[in-house]
Amino acid sequence: MKRVVSTILAAAMAVTLLGGCGSEPKSGKNTGSKEGTGTQQKKTVELTMWHELEPAVANIVSEQFKKLEPEIKVNVVRKEKSNDALKLIASDSKGAPDFYWYAHDKIGLYATMGILEPLDSYIPADKMNDFIPMTQNAGVFNGKRYQVPAYYETLLFMYNKKLLNTVPKNTDELLAMMKEKTKDGNYGFVEQHSTAYYVAAWINAFGGNIINEKVEPGLNKQETIDAIAYHKQFVSLMPKDGEWNTVTTLFKEGKAASTINGPWLVADVKKAGIDVGFAPLPVVSKNGKALSPYAGVQGIMLLKACKEKEAAAKVIQFMLQKDMGEAISLATGSAPANKKAYDNESIKNNELIKAMKATAENAVPMPNIPQIDVMWSSTENALAAINKNNADVKTEMDKAQKEALKNIESMK
Repeated sequence: MKRVVSTILAAAMAVTLLGGCGSEPKSGKNTGSKEGTGTQQKKTVELTMWHELEPAVANIVSEQFKKLEPEIKVNVVRKEKSNDALKLIASDSKGAPDFYWYAHDKIGLYATMGILEPLDSYIPADKMNDFIPMTQNAGVFNGKRYQVPAYYETLLFMYNKKLLNTVPKNTDELLAMMKEKTKDGNYGFVEQHSTAYYVAAWINAFGGNIINEKVEPGLNKQETIDAIAYHKQFVSLMPKDGEWNTVTTLFKEGKAASTINGPWLVADVKKAGIDVGFAPLPVVSKNGKALSPYAGVQGIMLLKACKEKEAAAKVIQFMLQKDMGEAISLATGSAPANKKAYDNESIKNNELIKAMKATAENAVPMPNIPQIDVMWSSTENALAAINKNNADVKTEMDKAQKEALKNIESMK
């Protein structure tokens, strides 16, 4: 593969690329280009990329890929339930796309299925240094890279500027603020305290984990138990159910001064008339470590079914530039993965993006191993018992660990 790709990168632009390899028609478009005294007609290579992006993002992706035309045309195709569709093509690659754009957490599943092409030989060793480290790590599974990142999302500390003048920098300040403001149906801080995705920020900050890259659940590790026990003092000052609707409604109605949530909530909050501010997550006063949430990294993956690897390599090279992430960021407020995009003043000075970038320094990429899928229910059953019914932390986490191990074993 290295030999093939080195040939790709050294090839002159005049190389004639034929056909395509996705599920879309591979019609050749004549460019009418002239070389020397004669006229040589080239055919456009058409490649297909599946995605489930929001329309606004998909349109930007499509527009950016037009920079590769007329040599290469990337058909950006929305594929509903694309995860299920990709599982079906594992044994029949005829209907496979050339590329897949999705969050990094499914990489392990598809790599294990054998449908993804490793990208290490397509990417010069130093080019990944242009990307924020967390986004680099997200796309690696079993030592091989499978994704070029475009942008990422993390949880943020969001606050109502009318209700909170000083943002708590650590958990001691957060707890003091909660005690002051939690009264008469109003709250200082609310979060989904029994949802594993949110509690992971506390667990990671203590050095625990839900599961590690070696497929070892860490639900009853002492660090995980310590984190959940520490977290309980904050939970006691929040609504008991801690569910999405309750938490987000309180914040949108101005009955909660602050919350932890993702950028996906911002539009609704602003629509509700909240003057919202953003900040990095607080530092745990007990150990000096910042809350470390999971992060999701969006980017492109190459499928082995693609037959036009020369054209695919040029798409990968394009994705290594700042253009794609920068364009999406300017239009949607997402945080670019490429560090060079932050030279743009509009991105550098965006309050939301600045907060996500600061949080990304401590964020942990969502585990991309297939076994993560069976960890959520075990973790959340334990959290619900602890936070809603005051069950013993160690007892519940030991029980959850045994259940998780059993579920993982059943996947073999």
